[in-house]
Amino acid sequence: MRQFIVFAGLVLASLSASAQDSRLICPERVRLDSGTVAAADLPASAEALVTSGPQWLSSVSVFDGPPARGAELMPANTGKNDSTIVWRIESPSAQGVWLACNYGSQVARIVMKTEGTPSQCEALMTRGGSPRVLRATLSCKG
Repeated sequence: MRQFIVFAGLVLASLSASAQDSRLICPERVRLDSGTVAAADLPASAEALVTSGPQWLSSVSVFDGPPARGAELMPANTGKNDSTIVWRIESPSAQGVWLACNYGSQVARIVMKTEGTPSQCEALMTRGGSPRVLRATLSCKG
């Protein structure tokens, strides 16, 4: 019976630890279906357009709070293609930590709030295929 209790405790500990982990696999590309571009003082013959073609993954970000607030965290290391980028999170705000996949030089974003209060986030970045497409997986640990 004691072995069962120890085993059950280990299972619960591993489940609670994994419940605090967050993972976001960035799609290689997204497509903009609709959008509005507004600009003041355009000549009457000018028009603003939104490209409906694919927008390719260009970078990833980690934010302290919702990305609309603009509190992007700086990574602890600088990464290049085929590398791991690490963010250490010392005192996150009450709005939580958010992950972002950025497309077309940040024309579009996919964002996700992490579970719990992570202490570290990582991005595994690779390039491959033809054309050489950026791939990224973001993960955070509590």
